[in-house]
Amino acid sequence: MHRYRTAAKLDGLTGEEYPFLLCSFWLVEQYARSGRVLDAGRLMHRLCSCATDLGLLSEEYDPATGR
Repeated sequence: MHRYRTAAKLDGLTGEEYPFLLCSFWLVEQYARSGRVLDAGRLMHRLCSCATDLGLLSEEYDPATGR
């Protein structure tokens, strides 16, 4: 999930916005709570694959570069 819509220029922020991992984990929780367990599991697996070899996650993730 993205925190800001930088393309719309509504928030005054410039530059690129990458997916914000914490919000994405919140989405996993909401999928699970609303009965979308398969969607929750898929997204959880995808998010966990973004972790470093030490199991750490950054705030944002660039899916194009994997960084």
